[in-house]
Amino acid sequence: MAPAARQPLGYHVLALGVFMQNIFLGAEALPLSSQHRGLRGNLSSQAARRTGTAVLVMLHPMGCSSAAFKSNLDNDGGNFASILSDAGIDIVYPEGPDWSDPPKAMPIRYSTESEPTASFEDSYVNLLQPVLTELSSSYEQTFVAGHSMGGNMALQLLRLAPEKVDAIVSMKSFLFEDSVVWDNLQTPSLPVLMVGAQDDSCILFEDVEACYQRMLSKGVDVSLKLFPAGDHPLHSAELEQVAEWLADLV
Repeated sequence: MAPAARQPLGYHVLALGVFMQNIFLGAEALPLSSQHRGLRGNLSSQAARRTGTAVLVMLHPMGCSSAAFKSNLDNDGGNFASILSDAGIDIVYPEGPDWSDPPKAMPIRYSTESEPTASFEDSYVNLLQPVLTELSSSYEQTFVAGHSMGGNMALQLLRLAPEKVDAIVSMKSFLFEDSVVWDNLQTPSLPVLMVGAQDDSCILFEDVEACYQRMLSKGVDVSLKLFPAGDHPLHSAELEQVAEWLADLV
């Protein structure tokens, strides 16, 4: 993604094995299979104990594990979790596999003109799809939300697996003008929420707005919540707005 200095997320090479390590979906026992075959190695999964009729899959940003992402939201999310719980929405926090078979990590290059290579996007979503399939068999609705790079991955579902989700939330992320998503949109009526901050030092809010306007022009059922302040981290006011938007869909 493009920061204010036009260097996408401040990274030029992403080690995929660092971004996608062992999958973590919470603690106890939904009937998910113990392993999913990934690109290299396996995706092992555990799901949070089912208490609701819907589930929210939260995709963490680059440079952050799912466990750290969950901890941050538990500590700084305000009423985010309780709003979702009251609406009957469980939360899971996935990650991808550890690359135990050489190469240990797959370097993904960025430029200032384009977003991550399609192979990276496709690989991530392909690893996520079996988890979405099993969750959708246990829940009436499946939502996917992501922060920063996780938000970009969530938006890839618009072209790669829209039939597996009931809504998408992109938090402080966007799609570039030349993204492969635009020419390959499926199910444009799928509800999408975009969240941005005008003082974001990593993701320009103009890019978030431009992505929102392009989605509208493509007929996507998209909403935008733009906050005047908040920088790039997520804050309780933003997360509570996300939770309330999802709760209205249940």
